[in-house]
Amino acid sequence: MKPGKSIGLGRLVAALMLGTALVPTLPMTAAMAQEAARDFRIPAQPLDDALMLYGRQAGMMVSVDAALLRGLRSPGVSGTLPPGQALQRVLAGSGLSWRQSGATMIVSRPGEVAADGSVQLDTITIQAGGKTEGTGSWTTTDTSATPGLPLSIRETPKSVSVVTRQQMDDFGMRDLNDALKSDSSIYLETSNGQTTAPISRGFAMQGQIDGVPGDGMWSGNANIGSTRDMAFIDRVEVLQGAAGLSTGAGAPGGTINLIRKRPTQEFQSSIEAEAGSWSAGRVVADVSGPLNESGSIRGRLVGMADKRDSFVDYISDEKEGVYGVVEADIAPNTVLGASVMYTQRDWSAYRYGVPLYRGKSLGFGRDTFFGGANDGNRNDETHYTAYLEHTFANDWKLNATAMHKKMDMRLRLTYFNFAESNLDAVTGEGKSYGTQPLDYLTHQNILSVQTSGPVQAFGRTHDLAFGASWSKTSVDGAFRYDFMGPFNIYDFDPKAYPRPQWGDPQDYRWIDTKEYGVFAAANLNVSDRLKVLLGARWSWYDQTNRTLNVQTGRDSTYGSSSTSESGVFAPYAGVVYDLTSQWSAYASYSEIFAPQTQIQADGSIVKPVTGSNYEIGLKGELFNGGLNTALALFRTEETNRAVVDDSVTDPVLIARCGGRSCYRAAGEIISQGVDLSASGEVMANLHIGAGYTYTDAEYGNGTPGFKKGDAYRTTMPAHALRLFATYDIPDTGWSVGGSIRSQSDTYNTYKAGADTYRVTQGGYTLVGLMAKYKFDDNLNLSLRVDNLFDKTYADTYSNTNLYYGEPRRITASLKYTF
Repeated sequence: MKPGKSIGLGRLVAALMLGTALVPTLPMTAAMAQEAARDFRIPAQPLDDALMLYGRQAGMMVSVDAALLRGLRSPGVSGTLPPGQALQRVLAGSGLSWRQSGATMIVSRPGEVAADGSVQLDTITIQAGGKTEGTGSWTTTDTSATPGLPLSIRETPKSVSVVTRQQMDDFGMRDLNDALKSDSSIYLETSNGQTTAPISRGFAMQGQIDGVPGDGMWSGNANIGSTRDMAFIDRVEVLQGAAGLSTGAGAPGGTINLIRKRPTQEFQSSIEAEAGSWSAGRVVADVSGPLNESGSIRGRLVGMADKRDSFVDYISDEKEGVYGVVEADIAPNTVLGASVMYTQRDWSAYRYGVPLYRGKSLGFGRDTFFGGANDGNRNDETHYTAYLEHTFANDWKLNATAMHKKMDMRLRLTYFNFAESNLDAVTGEGKSYGTQPLDYLTHQNILSVQTSGPVQAFGRTHDLAFGASWSKTSVDGAFRYDFMGPFNIYDFDPKAYPRPQWGDPQDYRWIDTKEYGVFAAANLNVSDRLKVLLGARWSWYDQTNRTLNVQTGRDSTYGSSSTSESGVFAPYAGVVYDLTSQWSAYASYSEIFAPQTQIQADGSIVKPVTGSNYEIGLKGELFNGGLNTALALFRTEETNRAVVDDSVTDPVLIARCGGRSCYRAAGEIISQGVDLSASGEVMANLHIGAGYTYTDAEYGNGTPGFKKGDAYRTTMPAHALRLFATYDIPDTGWSVGGSIRSQSDTYNTYKAGADTYRVTQGGYTLVGLMAKYKFDDNLNLSLRVDNLFDKTYADTYSNTNLYYGEPRRITASLKYTF
């Protein structure tokens, strides 16, 4: 069923697309609406949100003037009822009535609907959108996975998963890492215990905010301190595999799209306080609503403060942030909005795990800290955003967004070299350390424009989308590396190392990146059952990387280079076929190129990644759209992936390569496997988010030191299972649930002299529990336990050191809604 028109801000329509293929495509009669009972699970919430959820669960469209809904709440409805009776309960106490016209429920004041079912008001209908806040659901109808095209998860011929606001609240997901841990297809690769790179299907992923391409969510594919706090986010969308249509310069692993909260039509506010293990404390305040009497101007302000220590000695972390957004109806069907998002993070030190020797542990405990106890690091990040949304009379939409990002990172590091070539495992002698102050200032500007809408051809309605984007990123850095001397791992005292002083920088670095591109896409309704999605993007990319040595006054021998790509063509094709009213089969092909920032030992930047992704699968939309399921078989082929160059051990060269490692380009890498997932409600009051992923990644031809068939990224598990679930116990106020995160064994092999050693982490399972008690509509208390059985495991590791995962953690939170 096609969604209706879109509306700007003077009026809301709610309109709710066909949320399930269980609904026949023939128009429903009023008698059918009364007789065909459905299972409704709509919690008490603002009336506009309740109507959106009603439309999805009823499989019908709902049309209403926005002005009628402002300030109204719905008591909700739960049970198996005819759609008409369920709608009556949703509207209880509002003073509004309803009437059915075909497959549309028209909501209005009594007497405003003519006998023929037509509405006397100048009402326009829009699609519901993918907002998850207030729905109480673990799934959503719409995503931003394919730019400009109104596709549900089932209609998208790619693997798509969503972490909704309700799931984040149920399991206390504080930052992006917490949310991504619920997805079996994502492996979080940790470096230095502080920076985390999401990996999917063996490859790095890219980030977006509000569907805008080019946002630098990660620096060098590492999330700087997990600054993306979930307090500001409505949902996290994950699109697996290459996404050349939405982003020209991207990553074959997939795209993580953060959708921020928007202002609400009616006033709402909440405050939440949290306390937990290792002196953890957190406060989040959120207020939203109209700023004038008519509601044509709306605003939202979210603030958070988060401070916690760690199970590792000497580690502490503190974050503060604020997000403010205002939007206004500047004309009929036109919305203008602006927002500011700021996060400040201070953390005590990087940790370097505990040393290994010939692949074996030396007996250090989980709380052992190797690093400088007096180090200090800070990251300040600010996003400024302006956006315009307009709907034309012919149902076409225009979306334009401008972003400016500023990130100021100041690191004072004591750097410990755990290379075992000189280590005496008996005496503990042979290791060395140095200091490495780093300052980086990043500015990024992004513009994105998209237009989309329906067209009529060959007796059918199709959807077209066109867009363009431009971004410019400038990074200014200053750094130095000072070798300080040896240390003994058995007599190590972190407090003995003073905080690194800046002194005079040895090198300055400037990295300037420009990217722009255009795309076109079409969703062709070939028949009632067959849809074909075609698209392409053309991208231009230019990056210069210059390093100036302070002593010589000339370009450094290492670290100065440039790369440029012009008119790179990335095609995309997909097909979706409805097997039944509930199930669809799909296939897709996509390409992407991904310029890289990693530096080789000779100072040049690793060539861009090129690759393609093939995928076939089966998707189901069950229980009136309340549950989305998917099975996907995938294969990804790529070349030039940057991998660590273990042959470079000179710390001075490593520092000039970026501080941790030098890199080289891999040859062909092939990754293939299967994804299984289910999210939503399987029965009344039971929410689940489940997934299983199998990945087989190996080298093809052309990578020095590896032969065809050798395993690639062996520290990533081949098998991963995730299961999150909650159950709302009827008539008690209690919700209980749990989580299981399980993975197979992993390993890393390396050579030391003539011998080869292997570091192994056996497979493990982590169990979590949660319980929530709702005192009334305003107050609820939550208790969560992570790693219930206190499993000891390596979160990540290399050939020289490992990082232990978090022990048992207990958290309690209290939330009050005004």
